[in-house]
Amino acid sequence: MIAAHVDQNSPEEALHLFIRMITQQQPRCQNLKLSIPSVLRACIHTEDFGLGKQLHGLVFKLGHAEDLITCTSFIDLYAKFRCLDDSQRVFDQVLPSCRDTVTWTSLMVAYCKAGYFQVVIELFKKMSRAGVKKNGFTISTVLRACGRLSRGAENNEDDRGLCGKQVHANAIKLGVVEYDFYVQCSLVDMYGKCGLMKDSRMAFDWTRCSSKRNDVCWSAILNTYMQHGSYKEAIELLYLMKNTGIEPPESILNSLRIACAGS
Repeated sequence: MIAAHVDQNSPEEALHLFIRMITQQQPRCQNLKLSIPSVLRACIHTEDFGLGKQLHGLVFKLGHAEDLITCTSFIDLYAKFRCLDDSQRVFDQVLPSCRDTVTWTSLMVAYCKAGYFQVVIELFKKMSRAGVKKNGFTISTVLRACGRLSRGAENNEDDRGLCGKQVHANAIKLGVVEYDFYVQCSLVDMYGKCGLMKDSRMAFDWTRCSSKRNDVCWSAILNTYMQHGSYKEAIELLYLMKNTGIEPPESILNSLRIACAGS
């Protein structure tokens, strides 16, 4: 019931149900452990950080603090409220041998959203050394970090995109590039941020056969062309985009109008 209310965008009702549950039942019941991820999502939606922290104390007291699903949920909670030290502390409390793909990736996402891109790269390296399997979400997160880091190396042809290319090679070995649409879009964006337009377009063309190619992927390649002053190519892509039945985002159209007017 709690999860259903959160899924139906009724987080306040979910929290009321949870509070009723722990006051009317023994808090040691299995229902508490199972409901934690949904309750924390409700805390995020309602911006009730205090309740989330109280729940963490209760979970720790009852001995559920090392449960992987629980830990991942708390990593996400603290990250949403920009308490990265707490996210890191929760991660560190998990035994190294027990950390799985989701746990590692959740921490990487937390640092990436906060702009700590170098930390994301270091975590990715540690994850690799630990022998933990990576998934498409892991790769997409690291590619985003690589794209942002490479902005400062645009004038150095040797360094430009090196980090992203290494992750790209890793993704090919894992076999996620061919079937994971989000990885493909992340490659388009990463190469574009690095100023490698040909590589960005090549990655975009890989998505041609994908039925999931959406405005996010189109926006990534359009931004690449506009960022580097290739307005003619951007306009051609806009027509191609409309021909496929996808309406260009208004933000892209406005940016292109301003750029063309000033060129």
